Amino acid sequence: MVDPSLKEVPNYTNPEFDVIREGLRRGYHENDQQAIEHLVAAWQANRETSISLPS
Repeated sequence: MVDPSLKEVPNYTNPEFDVIREGLRRGYHENDQQAIEHLVAAWQANRETSISLPS
């Protein structure tokens, strides 16, 4: 298992995240930058939870 504190934020501007960004843009009427900011915030919250959980 990889130590969550060593993981880096995914690059949400990459094409593999297009469908996720598109869903956020359409569903929440956001622009691309707002969608990316929400994805990064969600990733960071999940990372913090993973770090604080005992192994």
